[in-house]
Amino acid sequence: MKKQRNMRQGEDDGAGAPEMHEGESLESGSLVLRPASLTGIMPSPFASPYPTQRPGTAPSPGVAGELRGYYRRSDGVDRWKPSWSKFGHLRSGTTHKGVDIYARVGTDVVAIADGYAVFYPTASDDLGIKVGMTITGSDGVKYDVIYGHLSSLSGVTRSVRKGELLGKTGCTGNAEDGTCATTNTCGGYSSHLHVAVRLTVGGTYVDPVALFNWTMGYNNDNRDVPCSQAFSALMLERGPGGSGDDAAVLDLTAAGTSEGVSKSYRLASFSDTMTSSDEISLLILENIVVKLTVVSGPFPGVKASIKGRQRLFFHPALDPNSSYTITAAFQNLDADGQPSGAAVRVKLVSIKGEAISDSGLRSLWVDAFLPGSTLDLALPVTLLGTTLEAL
Repeated sequence: MKKQRNMRQGEDDGAGAPEMHEGESLESGSLVLRPASLTGIMPSPFASPYPTQRPGTAPSPGVAGELRGYYRRSDGVDRWKPSWSKFGHLRSGTTHKGVDIYARVGTDVVAIADGYAVFYPTASDDLGIKVGMTITGSDGVKYDVIYGHLSSLSGVTRSVRKGELLGKTGCTGNAEDGTCATTNTCGGYSSHLHVAVRLTVGGTYVDPVALFNWTMGYNNDNRDVPCSQAFSALMLERGPGGSGDDAAVLDLTAAGTSEGVSKSYRLASFSDTMTSSDEISLLILENIVVKLTVVSGPFPGVKASIKGRQRLFFHPALDPNSSYTITAAFQNLDADGQPSGAAVRVKLVSIKGEAISDSGLRSLWVDAFLPGSTLDLALPVTLLGTTLEAL
């Protein structure tokens, strides 16, 4: 079959460069989800510390970037759902063959290893302006690394060295959803760098995050919530009134008899708002006492006992035909005061069929076993983004 040529005048052919054939895009091919990690790869595709999505936060050492979190639905509703940016995620019947890493338009991207880069300056497919670079991994295998949705390219097709500038991120191809170059309703952007990797021989796609051993921000965030809840310490879920979720109170015998290590904490007070397109909610917590137990044995997990007082406000009043569940998260902090490890989510409040606007002061009582979760009680622990005071 005839090669498709998208190179500018004066560019080299370059043996081993990523090839495109008639009827083939840079994203055709099958998937392999768990490749062995390579060594000698740049810790990030960006020239400088990776961009962050949460206002006021700084990049964490050793992190390659953050999964793109913001998405705009076809009906114009802005959502936060970073899991959609992962490799292998199913989108409308199509498997995502790369990873979408958040980046504001104009962010410099670099070669992650020595290789040969072919530049595609024309936005002729869903990936828009792009670079395809062939590298030889530490395993001796050749890989095609593809950067998509760029706004500009740096130079022409050539051999490149690790860390060399290749171009700048943009909104070309299908990246523009109305919130790529301009803010969404929550002041965030959906702009991102699409990174895909395939075997040069055979065309099988592999997970870039696993292959390059990258650590990604929001990799454990599986929420799909209104964009206003992206960085809230709380998550509000609404469902049918007749099928409310009682998962906040579980039979603790499921944890077995291995108690593990316990520690108690106090949270004097906390308040936060949750907003959506049609309602505003406020949760106030007072005199909260928390006991955490890390359970080992055949059924590992975390037991959480939470007691105190709560006050809830909803505007407009709660719909008696709906249920409302409020979820919060525990998480460790590392030595630099940055979140460490996966967030451990627990359902704090479950309300079903109450048409109220002010619930008044109520008792808060939760005993939950969170299977498969883990916390390091030797490190500081946060609840609702607030560091708990050890008792």
